[in-house]
Amino acid sequence: NFATLPEVNLGQDTVFCGGGSITLDAGNQGSTYLWSNGATTQTIMVDSTGFGYGVLPVSVVVTTGYGCANSAEVSVEFKDCTSIDEKEAISLNIYPNPGNGIFNLELSSLVNQKVAIKIFNLNGALVYEESDVTVSNTGIHRLNLSILSTGVYQLNVIGKHASVSDKLVINK
Repeated sequence: NFATLPEVNLGQDTVFCGGGSITLDAGNQGSTYLWSNGATTQTIMVDSTGFGYGVLPVSVVVTTGYGCANSAEVSVEFKDCTSIDEKEAISLNIYPNPGNGIFNLELSSLVNQKVAIKIFNLNGALVYEESDVTVSNTGIHRLNLSILSTGVYQLNVIGKHASVSDKLVINK
């Protein structure tokens, strides 16, 4: 006898305003679940709390009682829909990208502001964070991610009223 793989469908990639949320259901009642955020329930609610704006990849592995496992991934993007004055906007330039783990972030804003820098892996797990980084008219912030493995990461720079995100590639 052969057991079939569980069918896992999290739906289409989705875009929300920063205050929005979505409930994702992995289906397959009675199975075990492991979400990229560490949750082990059949459903999870995804919102921008603790994440800010940008693209958040969410994945789940579903394992049936017979030990058959399957997975799925979806991207949930949170946008700033507040129409805040553009002087609060943050611009970002990363170089070298791809890089060996040492990156220069060229950050600029028309007003001085403190931001948080968050790095997420492709599973949506937070792997690096810095807070209270000052962004002014122009400046370069050196980012040492040499402890991270080779791969693709999501970089989010989150200010009080604005944020920006980009892909970051570590190639050792």
